[in-house]
Amino acid sequence: MNSKYSYLAGATAANILSDLIAILTGETSVNNLSASCNKTFTTIESITPSGWTLHDASAGTNAKALKAPLADDPATFKYVVLDTNTAGYVIIKVYETWNASTHTGTNLAFNSDVVGYQQRVSTTVAGTIYLFSTARFLLLASLYSGLWGSSTNSGPSGCFERTRQCAWDTVTAGWPPYYFCSFGACRRMRTTAA
Repeated sequence: MNSKYSYLAGATAANILSDLIAILTGETSVNNLSASCNKTFTTIESITPSGWTLHDASAGTNAKALKAPLADDPATFKYVVLDTNTAGYVIIKVYETWNASTHTGTNLAFNSDVVGYQQRVSTTVAGTIYLFSTARFLLLASLYSGLWGSSTNSGPSGCFERTRQCAWDTVTAGWPPYYFCSFGACRRMRTTAA
């Protein structure tokens, strides 16, 4: 799945979160998104299923937990908590487990709660968040007022599943085959001469 989510100036953190969750869990109609969505410039392309389902709608204030099954162990999941409670950011927290009753997770992935590696958003000016996902990964890249991605790397960030290639790294051994990553700067190709 890949989508371009555009939000209006004055969008609320709760509406941005709600719209991102809706798109990542299979919403296909822009008209079903919140009043914060700029429906004219938002596109949802379901090339492949997003692969993620809502696991905990009450993971915290302006936070919701998603899950997706592992490729080699479909009864086990990777968990991502999307959080818009920190002003100016969408935080992508990656956990090994998430308890939807106690709203707590275990083994938070390194740097997945560090604001500087997360996607910037604004509730003052209009902006865009690019979403890409399958059951193997979830990636967000934000843009507003010329500011791309995270404040540290100016690039996208997300949760990625890896293959198990080492002899010790088996389903039985129990090591999670996924991680949080924040990439370096995004580049756009210029289509006309400078």
